[in-house]
Amino acid sequence: MRRCMFWIFTLTLFSVSALHAQDIVSVWQGTFKSASEQHRVLVQISKTDSGLAVAAVYIEFFPDAICIDSSMVNASDLKFTINKEKGTYEGKVSADGSSVEGRWTWDRHPVALELRRTTKQAAWPVPFQYQYHYMEVTYARPTPDEARIPFSPRLAVDYMEQGAMAWTGERQCVACHTNGSYMVVRPLMTPQLGAPQKELRDFFVATLREALALDPAKLQTDVEPTQIVYVAAGLAIWDAHVLHRLSPETVQALDLMFKLQRPTGDWFIEDDNNPPLESSPFQLATVAARAVTNAPGG
Repeated sequence: MRRCMFWIFTLTLFSVSALHAQDIVSVWQGTFKSASEQHRVLVQISKTDSGLAVAAVYIEFFPDAICIDSSMVNASDLKFTINKEKGTYEGKVSADGSSVEGRWTWDRHPVALELRRTTKQAAWPVPFQYQYHYMEVTYARPTPDEARIPFSPRLAVDYMEQGAMAWTGERQCVACHTNGSYMVVRPLMTPQLGAPQKELRDFFVATLREALALDPAKLQTDVEPTQIVYVAAGLAIWDAHVLHRLSPETVQALDLMFKLQRPTGDWFIEDDNNPPLESSPFQLATVAARAVTNAPGG
């Protein structure tokens, strides 16, 4: 579902010029708090023909792409503005040159931010990449070199629960690889783990109601058929394993799903290159089949 799969990390980097790694002469980093959330900041300084300049700024959990407007770097001052002066940092370099005491301002909201100089080897890896981040839930992207632990069913369930909730809260869309998978899998484990997250069913119902308000012909493009198939399957499987009865919402979802079925018997899928959960019209048809066969009453 390409519309939902924009950059997972919450910052896009734009630099003042095309820079190579050897152009970076110093790295500064620090943290500030905003809306009860800690943000890491990393600033790269480069050497140019006209002197020193801010080459790049990375801000963790920042909702906007960053474009550097201007920068000033000298022995005692560090200042840069971003996004048409929507954001500004002004600081004074300490006497020993190890830190910058300053103030970060975004949308006229100022907060203190101390940046400390570090080596390129010891600096935080950037860009800050996360699979999920929403409020108190943060999951870094998996890497081959991370520590391995013994298999834990509890941790696996927590990851599935929190990941689905975080995606829904941040992205506000039904996606096959997160809340879509959650709703077609997690209800089956109700006898062992208790009821799934009701907030996710509520979101599926809200998504359904939004779709029902549109002309079905307008739902035949983009990601809508894929989302509706997952909504129907999720609600049907929830009914089968949590409610133990067919709900009116599931009836509406199944009806809409079949209105979007093509004469070829399958459903339009925008991006058929995201296996295993969004890999082809055939695969999406199997999700539709699960919706029908799981709906209580057949």
